[in-house]
Amino acid sequence: MQPALRQLIERFRVAQDRGVAFVADVLRQTLGVRLPRNPYDWVVHCGETGLYNVRRLNGIEVYSHGYGIELIFPDLSIDFDWGEFGEPDGFDAWRLYNFARHNPCGTRCPELAEVRAWIEEAEEAGELIQDRYLYYLLVHRVTRNQVEVSSALRTSTE
Repeated sequence: MQPALRQLIERFRVAQDRGVAFVADVLRQTLGVRLPRNPYDWVVHCGETGLYNVRRLNGIEVYSHGYGIELIFPDLSIDFDWGEFGEPDGFDAWRLYNFARHNPCGTRCPELAEVRAWIEEAEEAGELIQDRYLYYLLVHRVTRNQVEVSSALRTSTE
């Protein structure tokens, strides 16, 4: 994997985790928003809780959209979608590129075409896996699948 892509994904993932914590803690407590089981659940839940109408909460800009959310903290901007099973750690070329543009780290911001090429190269090398429209680090996907299989086996033996 291109070192620049690895660094960008790592930074993006840290920001996603911060965004998920905001949803799980702040939005849950103030509006009753829950983490989704899938992207369709997110759409329904945003409508039910009125999240689509919220633009600012606790000094954070909030833009719920389609299958995801954009959060603008004073020091960080993150926009991500929920995965097919509610995973909060997927990404695509546009979101990585947009993240790099809005959160400079002292290095040159890559062009969108570069990010796309890096992702394609990493996918061909088996370092990323695509599930529907989002990409994931292969290590995460393997771990998630192992947890699901273990959970299913426990359930079937109980």
